[in-house]
Amino acid sequence: GGHLFPGLAVGEVLLDRKHDVLLLVSEKEIDRKALEGRRGFQVRRLPSMGWPRGLSIQTLRFFAQLIRARSFCRKLYAKWPPDVVLAMGGFTSAAPIWEARRRWIPSVVHEANVIAGRANRLLAKSAARVVVGFREAAPAFERSIGSGKVMFGGTPVRNQIRQKVDRVTVKSELGFDPDRKVIFVMGGSQGARGLNTRVLEALPGLRDERLQWVHLTGKGEEGRAETAYQQNGFPFHVWPFFGEMQKLYAIADLVIARSGASSITEINYFGLPAIYIPYPFAADRHQSANAKVQVDGGAGLCFEENGISGDQLAREIRGLIADPRRLAGMASNSRRLSVDDAAEKLADILCELAAENAD
Repeated sequence: GGHLFPGLAVGEVLLDRKHDVLLLVSEKEIDRKALEGRRGFQVRRLPSMGWPRGLSIQTLRFFAQLIRARSFCRKLYAKWPPDVVLAMGGFTSAAPIWEARRRWIPSVVHEANVIAGRANRLLAKSAARVVVGFREAAPAFERSIGSGKVMFGGTPVRNQIRQKVDRVTVKSELGFDPDRKVIFVMGGSQGARGLNTRVLEALPGLRDERLQWVHLTGKGEEGRAETAYQQNGFPFHVWPFFGEMQKLYAIADLVIARSGASSITEINYFGLPAIYIPYPFAADRHQSANAKVQVDGGAGLCFEENGISGDQLAREIRGLIADPRRLAGMASNSRRLSVDDAAEKLADILCELAAENAD
């Protein structure tokens, strides 16, 4: 989802400009769900898998999938030759970029994280441009491919998230007290269990606070979360996933989240203060690096999952809620870090490269 949603945002801009857009997505369930109800895009599912750790039978499977993907793209481009190709990261992007290079079709790689993934580090050498979501990501690419090909453009936010939502109306729809602060917890599509555990352990230490909670737990975690909120007497709504995220961002006073690039981008777009608990097994600890940008910018706090207890997390939440001025300052800094026109910037780059190549 973190790679696909920003790509969808760029695709939506290109559709509005009357261009044809074809999405190459993985065969994962999360990609299928993300595309439900989408119109205007042509979609193809591409054989792919992530780079396996160590040497095993999975390594052989990875290369077999890569060969299948190259053959798939060769046949696809023969029937549907693109003018430009955009890669949003991950090894799903490898075959489309390599086939584009073979046909002299320009391509763009977008890196949303501070620390680039293996696929993007490899694919950058084949790309006409590399666009980074965080300024802090640029130097590593500049050292390997030169500064002229690297640009800062932010990470796109999908149109659905950008819809205007009335905070009072959403609170009423959810049956929430209009005067109580809302804590929004989301663990992301992977690694939600550890974050959920820390938050649920914090609840007893917050019983005296007038809080209400919205919690996206991930699949299979909703039952224990519901029990914990009930036992501690909080108004709450718990879902494994939620399709209208803009509503939850609109009512949140504080977010507790993993620090994937797309989550941070959306939190910044809504100008929300946040407590980040990075996914501890993220490749190259990139989520910790993402969160550091937010901490350095005064937009959030960051605690490693194994470095904070439920009691400590409760104290941090309580301290923020008790200091409206600090909370407002974090919110303002969060909004300042947003790049609202990231999708448009990427679309501009794609169109310019396509036009240059046509000449």
